[in-house]
Amino acid sequence: MISVNIVNILNEKYDMKKPFCMLVLAIFAALCCAAEKSSFSVSESPDEIPAGSTARITAHFAVPKGSHLYAADAKDAIPTQISAKMPDGFSVEKIEFPRPSKFEFMGMEAEGYSADFSVNIFIKAPPRPENAPQKITLEASWLECSDECVPSSATAEFKTRVVAPTTPARETSNGFWASLLGAFLGGIILNAMPCVFPVIGLKIMSFASSAARSSTLKNGAFFSAGIILTFALLGCILAAIKALGGEVGWGLQLQNPHFAAAMCALFWLLALNFAGFWEFGSWIGAKAQTMDMNRGTNAENWGAFASGILAVLVASPCVAPFMASAVGFALAGEASAAECAAVITAVGAGMAAPYILLAARPSLLKKLPKPGAWLGTLKKTLSIPLFLTSFWLLWLYLRENGSMARIASSLAMLSVAAYVWGRFANVFAEKRLRISAAVFCAAALAAAVATTATDPHSPARQTPTRGAAADSDAWSPQKTLELRRQGKIVFVNFTASWCLTCQVNKAVLASAAVKKLFAENNATMLVADWTNRDASILAELKKYRRAGVPLYLVFPPDLEKAPLVLPSILTPSEIAEAFDKSKQ
Repeated sequence: MISVNIVNILNEKYDMKKPFCMLVLAIFAALCCAAEKSSFSVSESPDEIPAGSTARITAHFAVPKGSHLYAADAKDAIPTQISAKMPDGFSVEKIEFPRPSKFEFMGMEAEGYSADFSVNIFIKAPPRPENAPQKITLEASWLECSDECVPSSATAEFKTRVVAPTTPARETSNGFWASLLGAFLGGIILNAMPCVFPVIGLKIMSFASSAARSSTLKNGAFFSAGIILTFALLGCILAAIKALGGEVGWGLQLQNPHFAAAMCALFWLLALNFAGFWEFGSWIGAKAQTMDMNRGTNAENWGAFASGILAVLVASPCVAPFMASAVGFALAGEASAAECAAVITAVGAGMAAPYILLAARPSLLKKLPKPGAWLGTLKKTLSIPLFLTSFWLLWLYLRENGSMARIASSLAMLSVAAYVWGRFANVFAEKRLRISAAVFCAAALAAAVATTATDPHSPARQTPTRGAAADSDAWSPQKTLELRRQGKIVFVNFTASWCLTCQVNKAVLASAAVKKLFAENNATMLVADWTNRDASILAELKKYRRAGVPLYLVFPPDLEKAPLVLPSILTPSEIAEAFDKSKQ
C-alpha cells in the first residue's frame, strides 16, 4: 500500500518518464519489497550433540506487520514447511510448529501466523562421535500473503559436532534387584508425599468411621489391592509401549489437559461431598447394600478398591526418594519388559505396605478412636486438602493452555448435578422424582464432559512451553555449554507444574540461603520445564536414566567433568556440597 501511494504522488508532482524519477521509484520499490518479506533463520542450535541423543534446534520466522503465513497443515493454501539436509546418520525425529491463529484474507478465514514465531526441530545424532563439524541445512517454504500472495523460500544452516556421551553419576545401582528394593521403599514414602495426602485423607476418614474392626480390615485389604493391581496394570502398559519403541515417562498423563480437567472435576465433587454440600445416598447405594447382604460382600469394599485406583492416579506423577533410579532403570534404562513391569508393581506394593500391615495386625486398630460426633468435624476438615488439590489441578489445566470459561462451566454444572443427586436421588424420594433426578444428572454430566472434551486447546496442538522460566533462564544444551565455557557452575532444574515435589523444592531454591550460595559460587540456574511435552527434555532425562521429574544436575565449569546428580528432595547443604565438588 505504501508503494502505491508513492507512485500516485510521483505521478502528480513529477513526470514519471524522467529517468531520475524512474530510478528513485525502482530503488524505493526494491527497499519496500525487501522490508516486507518474511525471513527465516536458526535462532538456537547446539555446538555439540552427544552421539545417539536427540537435540532441539529452534528456527525463527520473522513476519512483518500486515503479512500472513499459512499453517503447517493448511489444506486450501501452500502450507509453511521445513525440511533438513543432513549428513548420513542424522535424522529428523519431530518438527513442532506453534499453535496457529486465525486471520482473514480476501474475505476468507484461514489459520496461520501473523507475527514472528519459532519452530522446534528435533534431530537425532549418529550413534558414533564425529571429529569434524557437521553442517546441517534447514530449508523453509511458505506462502506469504499481504496485498497479494507470493510463494517464498529460504535456507539457514549451522554446524555442530557429534561428541561422545557423558556417563553421569547415579544415586544407586541400576541393577534389577537394587531397583526393585528402591521402588518398594519409594512406594512406602509416597504415602507421605503431598500429592498423595488428599487420597490418604479419604482412607483416614474411612478407618475412623468404621465401627466394626473386621470391616476396617477388609476395607484396608481392598484399598491395598486397588493400589497394587493398578500399578501392575500401569507397569504392563508402560513395558508394552517401551517394547514397541514408544516414548514412556513417569507422570506423562498430567501433561494432557483433558486428564487434568477430569481429575480436577473428581476432586471437586469429593471436596463438596466432604464439606456437606451433597451426599451420594441414592437408591443405587441402597440396592448395592441389599445385594451385599444377599451375596456376602460389601459395597464399601469396592469403594475402597476404587480409592486405591484414585490414589495411584494422583501418586503416579510423584517421584519419592529411592524411586528416581528405580523407575529410571525400568523406563529409561536397559530393563526388559518383565523387569519394567516388576519394578513398577513394586512401587505399588510399597505404597500399599502400611495398609497390608494394618490388615495383618488387628491389634493396631485398637489405637483408632471410636466413631462419634467428631467425625463430622474431621470430614469437613479433610475437605480442605481436597479443595486445594482441585484448585491445583485447575491451575495445571490452565497452564496447559486450557480454557478457564470451559472448566468453570463444567464445574458449575457438576456442582448443580451433585446437589440434585444428593437432594432428590435418594430412597426417601418418590420413584418418579428419583428417575427424573438421575436423568437430569446424567445430562449435566454429559454436558460437563462435552464442554471440556471439545476444548480447542487440544493436546495434539500443544507446543512445548517453558512457563517456569523466562527466556533467559530456559534450559537448552547449547546454553548450558556456553555458560560452562564462561567459567560458571550450571544448575539445571528439570521440573513441571504438575510435580508437587518440584514445587516443594522450588521453595528451597527460592530461599535466601540458596540464592546466596549461587551468588558466592558463580552459579547459574537453568529451568527445563516439562509441564507440556518436550522431546528434548525427555531425551535429556533418559541420558541420566530418569523417566520423570524432578531431576537436578550440577555441571562443573570444567567441560571434561560429568555433571553431579542431586537427590530428589533438595536441601541447601546438598546444593552447597555439589558446588564445592564442582570447583575441585
